[in-house]
Amino acid sequence: MKQGNFDKADDDISHTCAYTLAKRTIAIGGVNRMLYVIAVRGTYGGEWYSNFDFAPSHTDNGAFAENFLFAAEDVLIGIKDYVDISENPFIVATGYSRGAACANILSLLLDSIYGGASVSGYSFATPPTYRDGIEKEYKNIFVINNKADLVPYLPLRQWGYRSVGTEIWLDADPDGVEKAGETAEMLYSVAPSVISYYNDRHSLTSSGLSDEGITAYELMLTVCAAARNGNFGFGNSTGKVDIISDASDFAPLAEQFSEWSKNGGSGFGEIVKQHMPTTYQKLLNGR
Repeated sequence: MKQGNFDKADDDISHTCAYTLAKRTIAIGGVNRMLYVIAVRGTYGGEWYSNFDFAPSHTDNGAFAENFLFAAEDVLIGIKDYVDISENPFIVATGYSRGAACANILSLLLDSIYGGASVSGYSFATPPTYRDGIEKEYKNIFVINNKADLVPYLPLRQWGYRSVGTEIWLDADPDGVEKAGETAEMLYSVAPSVISYYNDRHSLTSSGLSDEGITAYELMLTVCAAARNGNFGFGNSTGKVDIISDASDFAPLAEQFSEWSKNGGSGFGEIVKQHMPTTYQKLLNGR
């Protein structure tokens, strides 16, 4: 019926997501209603960099992860006129990874317009999306996450972020679950707030802060660059991360990402393996 943002350039780092809107007539409770399904695409191209820009305002005041909020608002603008043609629509929003975070917030926005009886949301491998100010339970919105997947821990839950609706956690390998939690704690230790994530420059050669250092945000962007190049280890990547010394505050986190990259046997590393749709399918099927 409609698609949006599929023409984004590979280097487009804007806070938007590609999506598809489809419709068909279905019977609900003996009444014919127009079903609209909004499927939001996961990360593509430059969107990797948007994924870690949780708060473009660089403040601790936002109730939502702003990067995903902006994407959800953009999708809502794109589909609302189509949905409003129907007198009694039923709307389902769904997505995976980046698309899951967008779909999660989009489900909330749709609920506020059309009501919970007309909206359902389903998201998989979902980054947390909001921090506070939401008292409604949203029993029509569901979030399915792998406990060993790092993505559902970013932006950090230690900063107060959660997902809208009912979170369902899939049991996974205990070692992977422990490693995901450890990695999140390591990031929190160098970035205890959203503001520090963007502003505190940690020395790469010694402990503490330094004007010559980099921020946790810049470190994560370097991880993104390595991911896009198919190299999750730091040894062959470009940028300042290559020269992190054992004395740097970032050393434990850099080592952890290196360890993530060595495992998994797929060439992508364990950090990606735990996030893959095939892993989620196996966990959902109990394998």
